[in-house]
Amino acid sequence: KRIEALIAAAGLPTRLPESISTDEVLAKLKSDKKKDGGTVPFIVLRRIGVPLIDGNIGDAAVREAVEELRR
Repeated sequence: KRIEALIAAAGLPTRLPESISTDEVLAKLKSDKKKDGGTVPFIVLRRIGVPLIDGNIGDAAVREAVEELRR
């Protein structure tokens, strides 16, 4: 909640618009220039200040995260 409030205070969106489909997001990720082979590197925060860089995030987890951004 704290991070979300900071993002909103900066005037940035905290939710994904309904006009952007989950499949569209997944398709864009697959064409990302940072893609290494078949994987896109993600930076996931374990907690504030502790990042994890991982290219082994499956489509199902990405789909779930994108759907969560609509709530």
